[in-house]
Amino acid sequence: MSDEQQQYGESQTPMSGIAKMFLGKVFPRRLFSDRILVFILLTLAFLLPIFFIPGQLITPEFGKMILLEVLVLAATFLWAAGRLRDGHVDAPKSLLLLIATLLTLQFVVAAFMSPAPVISFIGSGYDIGTVNSFVLLFLLMFLGSVTFTNRDRVLMLYASFVCSGGLIMLYHILRQFFGEGFLDFGIFTSAVSTPVGRWNDLAALIGGILILVLSTLYFFPQNKRFRISALVIFFVGLFFLLSINFTSLWLILLAMTALLVALSVYEGEKMYKKKLQETVESGADHQRTPFHKRFMGHLPAIATIFFLVTLIYGAGLSNVSWGKDNTTLASVVGKALRAAPYSEVVLTPRFTYDIVKSTLEESPLFGTGPNRFSSSYLKYKMSVINQTPFWDATFAFGLGRVPTYFGTTGIIGTILWLFFVILLFVKGRKVFMLFAKDRMAAYIGFSLFLLTLYFWSLAFFYLPNITIFAFAFIFTGALIAFLAGEGVLARYHVPFGGKSRLTFLLTPIIIALLIGVVAALVLLYRQTSSLVAFSEAQIAAAMNNIDDAKQALARANGFAERDIHYRALSHLALIKLQGLSQQKLSQEELVAQATQLIDEARSNAEMAIKLDPTNFENYFQYGNVFDTFASLGIKNASSFA
Repeated sequence: MSDEQQQYGESQTPMSGIAKMFLGKVFPRRLFSDRILVFILLTLAFLLPIFFIPGQLITPEFGKMILLEVLVLAATFLWAAGRLRDGHVDAPKSLLLLIATLLTLQFVVAAFMSPAPVISFIGSGYDIGTVNSFVLLFLLMFLGSVTFTNRDRVLMLYASFVCSGGLIMLYHILRQFFGEGFLDFGIFTSAVSTPVGRWNDLAALIGGILILVLSTLYFFPQNKRFRISALVIFFVGLFFLLSINFTSLWLILLAMTALLVALSVYEGEKMYKKKLQETVESGADHQRTPFHKRFMGHLPAIATIFFLVTLIYGAGLSNVSWGKDNTTLASVVGKALRAAPYSEVVLTPRFTYDIVKSTLEESPLFGTGPNRFSSSYLKYKMSVINQTPFWDATFAFGLGRVPTYFGTTGIIGTILWLFFVILLFVKGRKVFMLFAKDRMAAYIGFSLFLLTLYFWSLAFFYLPNITIFAFAFIFTGALIAFLAGEGVLARYHVPFGGKSRLTFLLTPIIIALLIGVVAALVLLYRQTSSLVAFSEAQIAAAMNNIDDAKQALARANGFAERDIHYRALSHLALIKLQGLSQQKLSQEELVAQATQLIDEARSNAEMAIKLDPTNFENYFQYGNVFDTFASLGIKNASSFA
């Protein structure tokens, strides 16, 4: 044993003893093993696309956020407790992780500088643009970077990802066969409803699966065991992509497939030159094959077919009209596949750029604050939008999730995102170092790189829901972990314990992380309870049960005060105020109740403004209060309205 190892071993004894006092007697040691972390992350990858909570109280999107937060926080707690018990921290040495850490810190700082910190930190509880959501996703990336360190674990991640997508595709095939009412659970009641999220989110998930399938077919073309199942998944997935016909997705898939085709041509040329050199050196007769003939021989059949399909749809050729009826290829294919019509309204790149530019000019360092893009939109939207049917719409996001963050976190956040993208492409150079090892290392490295690029491309040019956005972080972490596991990236091994100086730094940090996880779980419980109570209030109000709605809103505020709760309470008070004339009350009772309801309506509207002074809806409700007062004959109310 070396002196360094001996010193390390001695330094662990005191810390291990202290940790066992607090952890060992309560939890078995295997609870802190990497296997538990692997199981949690694999479970998350499998459940995210298909998970939902039946009923009307919790939306599928919020249900997925609950699942994500519970599993990530549980995994974070176990990882931190395990490090405290073992007395050392192992992590990959990656600039990508460093930039992600700085991005998280920038989110926190920008939220502190926000005019409405509660909206920026927590929001409604499941907003993707909040500090809460981004910290959660960063922890997911970090956990992936310390977990998927070997080939078997990455392959299990692939299996979870593909099996979940396969179940989703099977579910929708059965719905097409048996009708929209089949297994709708009272939630998925239309032809374009899906457990994944929106209809385009389903296409995004299937696109990722097809990229993985094409990579597998390219690297292992002779493996008959996987080839048949891979081809079935490919053609079923292509059926759904053609049915949904998501233009932005076609362009992203075109770029990803082009990388795979380019790799096949590069490797084919490399192999040809190697064989030609061997033939020349052996002195045997040889004849050079023209490049155009070699080129066709290098192309993988399935990937090339898919590349042509993405080119036709991505370049807009499928929408070129022809014939007397101005028929298009997309319409013919959609009709043949019985595709349900679907579209989404998002801001154009130009509008997003103009709003972000105006925001950064006014608040350059920290932007408008996380989760507050809608405020910038209302302030800086182009007048041309007022000439469209969306003149009164509010957009909470720009063209994509990442471009939205440019405006909500300021110039510093924008620069960090650009560095993140650059370092992501730099990882591609690291991946090609694996090609010298063996075919399996090359396959896993290249497919992970493609999937990472794919999901981040969606985040830049689309608004993926939490399922698709989370996969960007999972696969980024897996890519970093795999590169470190294969020796391409270095690793930090930081021992602490006993008399080590790092003990005084890392131990409090890890303890603070454990406390933070517990606090986050308590916050999650309160947020969930608040949203459930608010949903109950909405249902009661729709059934005209005003008193039940008020009680539910009071419970919602008890768990988490929100401006939307106070707006609703103000609105309910106005409804009751207007209904007093229909009740048989004495003059004294009428005046007393009217005075109380007037005070409730005004004070609740004022409280909503206090919680978020930048939300126009709060002022709108305040104006409605005085407008109602004026209609009831209260003097001077019109001017306040």
